Amino acid sequence: MILISNQEKGYFITATINHGSYIPEALHVERIDDMALYDGDFEAAKAAEQDGVRLIYGMDGIPDGIYIDTPENRELIRKGLGLYPDYRNWRDDFDSSFVAELDVMQ
Repeated sequence: MILISNQEKGYFITATINHGSYIPEALHVERIDDMALYDGDFEAAKAAEQDGVRLIYGMDGIPDGIYIDTPENRELIRKGLGLYPDYRNWRDDFDSSFVAELDVMQ
């Protein structure tokens, strides 16, 4: 589910419904892969932040600068980390087998 797409900048704000690399339903920034303007989602998030998107820093269990900073999103993240503790401290340079392990757990 893409909520906001900035096609010319190469990123979008989205929330995943099913398991993947991000906490389900939590808003975050991802790069538009087809454009490949950034090496990964964290670089795309830096661009979004320069465009005025507020990102979360200093929240336990998640990496800085990838999730959108709103009270509602912080609450979704807290709940998501409780339900899915394997998402704690995920990074953009993660081992792809991690996602496969999460899918198997379902």
